[in-house]
Amino acid sequence: MTKIDIAELEKSYQLTAYRASSGERYEMHEQYRSYLEEKIKENPRNIHALIHLGILSWEPFHEDEKAIEYLGRAIEYDPKNVEARFWLATCYYHDYCAYEKARKLLQEAMDIEPNRPECLQLFAIIIMNTSKDLDEAIRYYEKAIQSAPEWPMTHYLLTELCIKFRKDVNLAEFHVQEALKCMQKTIKPKNFIEEYYERVITGRGWKNLEEEFKPLIEKIKWLKGFENDKNRCC
Repeated sequence: MTKIDIAELEKSYQLTAYRASSGERYEMHEQYRSYLEEKIKENPRNIHALIHLGILSWEPFHEDEKAIEYLGRAIEYDPKNVEARFWLATCYYHDYCAYEKARKLLQEAMDIEPNRPECLQLFAIIIMNTSKDLDEAIRYYEKAIQSAPEWPMTHYLLTELCIKFRKDVNLAEFHVQEALKCMQKTIKPKNFIEEYYERVITGRGWKNLEEEFKPLIEKIKWLKGFENDKNRCC
C-alpha cells in the first residue's frame, strides 16, 4: 500500500469536503481510515488512532461492533481517557438506545473531567430519555454552557427543551439571544471527525446561526403571544 501523506489528505479534505460528491467524500473517509489503520499497525496502543477509527467505524461506516472494539481498546490502554468514553457513549446512545451504558460511561468521564461540555450535553439528553427530570436536564445543559458558552448547539438544545415543555419562555428567549452572540469563526476541519464534531456536537460548524434558530424564534413568539392572550382573558 502506498504510504498516505496525512498533510496532503487533510489539505484535500479542507479544499473539497463541502462541495465533494458523496462518492468523493466516502473515498476521503476510506483514505483517512487506511492512514489510521497503518498507525495502529505501527503502534497498537496509538490512542488517537484508536479513537478516530472508532468514530469512523460508527459514523459514517455504521460498523458498530468495530466502533465499540476500537473505543474500548482506547479506554483499556488509557483508563482516564474522556474522549473515548464520550464517543463510546454516543455510539451506545444513538445506535443501541443503551441509555444506562451510555450514562455510566458519561458519569465516569465527568468523574475524570467534570466540566467537559460534550459529556454534560449528552448526559442532559439521556436524562430526558430516561428519568425525564426536566430540572436536572436543564442543570446539565447550563453546566455545559458555563464550560463552552460559544457552542450554539447547547443553547439550541436547551431552548428547544424549554419550548417543548413550556418550562420557561423567557429562559428560552435568553438562550436564543446568547446563541446569536456566538462568534462564528471560519472553521476548516482537517477530517470528517472534526467536521462532524463542529457541526453536530458544538454547532460552531453551522453556516448561518439566525437561519438555524429561526424555527425556535418563531415558536417563542407564538408562545409569548399565547401567554399574553391568556393573561388578557383572565
